[in-house]
Amino acid sequence: MPDRIYRLSTWDEQDRNYIELSASEFEEIKSAKSNLIEAMFIEEKMNILVEGYLEWETELLAVGARYMVQQDFSYLSIVSQRDLLARRMITVLTTCKGYLDHTPHHIFNIYGKDSPTADEFEKAKSEQYDGRFAYRAMEQLRNYVQHRGWPFHIISREGKRVESEYGVRLRFSTGTLLQVSELIKDTGFNWKKTVLHELEEKGKNLELQPLVREYIAGLSIVNQRLRDKMKTDVRKWEKIISTAIDRIHQTFPEQAVGTIFAFGMNEEIWLSRDYIDARRALEEKNMAVPHLHTHFVTNEIIPK
Repeated sequence: MPDRIYRLSTWDEQDRNYIELSASEFEEIKSAKSNLIEAMFIEEKMNILVEGYLEWETELLAVGARYMVQQDFSYLSIVSQRDLLARRMITVLTTCKGYLDHTPHHIFNIYGKDSPTADEFEKAKSEQYDGRFAYRAMEQLRNYVQHRGWPFHIISREGKRVESEYGVRLRFSTGTLLQVSELIKDTGFNWKKTVLHELEEKGKNLELQPLVREYIAGLSIVNQRLRDKMKTDVRKWEKIISTAIDRIHQTFPEQAVGTIFAFGMNEEIWLSRDYIDARRALEEKNMAVPHLHTHFVTNEIIPK
């Protein structure tokens, strides 16, 4: 192995093809790789949140389809469906809390304490909390579910006759309802009075789906604000990694498919565009989520 402390090379210690690095170049590459991984962790947490939400929405549609086909009104069927949907919603609430709690740690790992990026993240959260009833309600519901009770009280299953160009059809749907009176009655949980009052003003039974969709949309906007704040830095880190890889490929074309490392004092930093591409793919994957509260899915036949 060449007697060099800092260098770019392949993983093979017998490889004589290498590029010497200065200490500052190595530290720059090391920092860029670390920061890109932290940025990818943030996108992964957001993606887990969105996937959990999709599982819940998909399960609601599946429950409606089973109701349409099987017409099972037994107590066991209702309880089983309630438990299944409750598990899905608990997953949604847990992953939302995970994103909100974990992201500041990733920001700290990149920028340190009291950074403008951390301030922007907190500001974005506060704006969504202040500007959306659904955000405030779901934050409180998550605490309630963790410490006290179910995420909803009633499963509503409906078969309704509707007129269409295809004649009269039965439209089946499934919903989940919050009973505000039950929340008020449970004095063992300390609801924020302002949020509880808002819930009361909305009515006796509240559909959970619109609240969830708007909450997820709000969190997505928070994440987009964070992306925007970090965008310039992320592009810089990506360029540092890509430039290091290109230096090896251009200097030693025969290693175009080899695995590249930056070697330092007892350190090996794996360099690859894979984690750059993965982070970008996760970012692009969930770009429509901010508009979620204005969308819905149906398998109803729509006349063309």
